[in-house]
Amino acid sequence: MNSYDAAQLNRVPDGFSNNLIWNLGHILAVQQLLVYGLSGLPLHIPQKFVVRYQRDTRPEGPVDEAEISEIREWLERTVPLLDKDLEANRFGTFRPFTNSAGFRVTNLQEAITFNNFHEGLHLGYMLSIRKFL
Repeated sequence: MNSYDAAQLNRVPDGFSNNLIWNLGHILAVQQLLVYGLSGLPLHIPQKFVVRYQRDTRPEGPVDEAEISEIREWLERTVPLLDKDLEANRFGTFRPFTNSAGFRVTNLQEAITFNNFHEGLHLGYMLSIRKFL
């Protein structure tokens, strides 16, 4: 997504309810909520990203260059942070939940697996959106 400018990242094509940058922010927020939030650990990302990009949100207006850069930086940082936290055994408890598709997620490994599935869904949406830019 580095080859797209702010206008392209913010464009919501006809027939879509969101844009590229919203999908990237959403992937970031959901990963943190699924893995850290449900494990009772503090999120690595700023709360503003959770508020703006969590489930049941939509683009509220253009995202500026500074926030676009911040989202990109956090996307690059979260996987190494998760690896480090897994190696340090930071995860203990997990609060099970049933997601909107009806899948029950009962532990950290299932949360990571579901997160990967979720990211794949949004990658598909982003690939579709790109065709209209």
